[in-house]
Amino acid sequence: MPQRVVLIATVVSVILRFAGPSINRHPTTGMFAVISGVLLLIGALVFATTIFNTLRSRKTPRGAAERWIFMAVFWLVVSAVLHLRLTLWLFDHEASIVPYFHNIAVIESGLFCFVFCFIFAVSNRAVIGFLGLKPSHKRAELGAWVLVNSGLVVLVVSRVFETQPEVTSIAALKLSAGMILFVYAIRVLEPSSTRRPPISPGAYPRFGYFLRSAYVWLILAAALMSVESIEVLGGFSLFLADSTLPVLHVATVGFATLMVTGMGSRMIPLFEGSILPWHKLMDASFFLLSISVLSRTFGGFITGTAGDWLLGISGTTGLIAVVCGFLPILWSLRKSSRDKYTELAKELGRVKWAESQVQK
Repeated sequence: MPQRVVLIATVVSVILRFAGPSINRHPTTGMFAVISGVLLLIGALVFATTIFNTLRSRKTPRGAAERWIFMAVFWLVVSAVLHLRLTLWLFDHEASIVPYFHNIAVIESGLFCFVFCFIFAVSNRAVIGFLGLKPSHKRAELGAWVLVNSGLVVLVVSRVFETQPEVTSIAALKLSAGMILFVYAIRVLEPSSTRRPPISPGAYPRFGYFLRSAYVWLILAAALMSVESIEVLGGFSLFLADSTLPVLHVATVGFATLMVTGMGSRMIPLFEGSILPWHKLMDASFFLLSISVLSRTFGGFITGTAGDWLLGISGTTGLIAVVCGFLPILWSLRKSSRDKYTELAKELGRVKWAESQVQK
């Protein structure tokens, strides 16, 4: 029941949030925005309560994953509160566009705070297990947790209260250092030390490419964020085309999308007991996502016609990549995919039984 409440509240909130600006100057525009903000906050609170109750009822010792989940849920509620603040501003001012600081506070608290912390929590358990990684560096992971969340606190507060850019830059440098330290801590770019769990019948065997490359992009996003911060502190400019927002694109498409696609291709068929069809589409998604992020990143340093072409390539390949990646995942939820998995599992069982008889 709580999951349905969260899903319904979130979906209706998103629909109303996008429907409001599309009917500008209509009397209901501001009300749609406020209702959207209230529903999103309700969904966030229900989700947070459910997660906290689940963690509290656990009898096993809590570790790094639970620490990241706690902060992810905290930042989710903060993001929902900031979104409600944003929608109330729209209603009070009868506007369809909010000021920059209102908007960027919601984006950063939702993306860097909630999404990243949640992915880091999953990485501490599922990624390490699926890839057969070496045990993580616990002190480095704890240091990454401190750096990331302390940087996020300063970053969000500086956005909300519109402080000097230097404050935001210092926070971004701490966040960048925490991201890089986390990649080192979980050792995701090191060779696997143990045998990976066996791939279930019909599973996508190359999901690890998505996961490892996602963390490569995270390092690049942290490096670009550091450069932007140093630009502000040093008073010079390196990015020639500021409108391309290379850091945001590398973080969302390069890290978050690759992680979601890679983990989705592994976990959803595993939990559903189904096959993942169309592996070639998954390969195409990985290839196109890489092109999209690369072209968008280089577009941040190039102006003129060449830069425009790179932006166009980035948007086109990114859209096609998302479609190619999510079609197989959505198809794995169908009954036909579960039935196919059952057939393959039975056939695999018969083959193994026959092999055991031959050995005897």
